[in-house]
Amino acid sequence: MAFAAGAVFVGLDADGIHRELCRVVSIADIQREFNVSSTDTASKYRQEAVALIAGGYRPEQ
Repeated sequence: MAFAAGAVFVGLDADGIHRELCRVVSIADIQREFNVSSTDTASKYRQEAVALIAGGYRPEQ
């Protein structure tokens, strides 16, 4: 979702990645996309995404 929304993570540490992710993907977006009602669950999904991106994950082109 973040990459599709145009997020740029180059040169960012985990905190910067989190800020950029929050800027482009809201908790409500995550709730809708993953069909979860809990904001806590959606927030955990976003934190997991931060960890993946910080670890070098990039979607296949």
